[in-house]
Amino acid sequence: MKNIVCYSRCGCKVYLSADKYILDAVNFQLKKFFNIQYVDAIAKDEWSVLVEKNNIKYQSLHLEYVLLKQVPEPDISVYFSGEKKLIGLLLENNCEWQIQNIIRFVRVILRMLCQERGHLFLHGGFVQYKSKGICILGAKKVGKTSTILSLLKDYKVDFISNDDVSVYYKDGKWIGEGWPRSVVIRQDTWNKFEEVNCKLRHPLNKNSSDPCFYPEQLCDIFRRQLLVRAEVNYIVFPVFSSRSLLRVLNQDEACTRIEKNFLSNPGKYNEYLLEYFTDNSGLMKREFINYSKNILCIELCQNFEKLNEGTTLLIDYLDKNIGNDIR
Repeated sequence: MKNIVCYSRCGCKVYLSADKYILDAVNFQLKKFFNIQYVDAIAKDEWSVLVEKNNIKYQSLHLEYVLLKQVPEPDISVYFSGEKKLIGLLLENNCEWQIQNIIRFVRVILRMLCQERGHLFLHGGFVQYKSKGICILGAKKVGKTSTILSLLKDYKVDFISNDDVSVYYKDGKWIGEGWPRSVVIRQDTWNKFEEVNCKLRHPLNKNSSDPCFYPEQLCDIFRRQLLVRAEVNYIVFPVFSSRSLLRVLNQDEACTRIEKNFLSNPGKYNEYLLEYFTDNSGLMKREFINYSKNILCIELCQNFEKLNEGTTLLIDYLDKNIGNDIR
């Protein structure tokens, strides 16, 4: 008999039906991020993920089939029905990747459900310093991960997210949240922190030259706390430069940069599911942009060879302005 677990966040729910050993492994990684409850049955009209030994049940339910190629990860067979709100997976020989794939589907479905409720998804990370949340936004290869790692190494910064932060409005505040997603770091970036010795546990490390970490492991390495959410108080846009420089952006600059970093699709390898979800975040995007006019938005120029100079500039500036951080 299958066991069933309900994962929930912000009123959004997804159910997982699988053997107990699978649920235990998934729950171990998700317990920090979601509310978890064992239930007797899957609620009507809610999304669910099933894990079966073969596809007989999925064929009887007339589910559609798609083969996801996730290089360098193993391919995965997915059965699905948007009308039935159902994802079907097959029991795999590789338990490590089985768990990671299940977590991905739980995460992606919850993110799409949150987007229906107006949550926003940004291309960036999120940390907390002295109870103040700092969004670190930007396109690929501008220094987001380098900035976060440098902050974790040299300052008492709590980690929330590396590259998939979401934000939403609640009780007069904008809240940023992290998600259960592995952190892949380019090897040239990780080499800057080569004095950090650790055993790489994520299965991706068997097939990738770039190290991959679970969020908890990354925090353990730097002896920092893993948080799930915090209020958004600052927004930082890192840029690689020949010299370290900090500049407060004017309102127009800040708004333009924020708008460029909204993600329309809150997931990966999920294109076949998008038609079954509605993006209701348009109004909240405008509200978040308006909110950014009232907080400090900073451009942080930093030299890749001297990352600590840039993060020291940022921390020194924040220390002087915490408590006086409204424009």
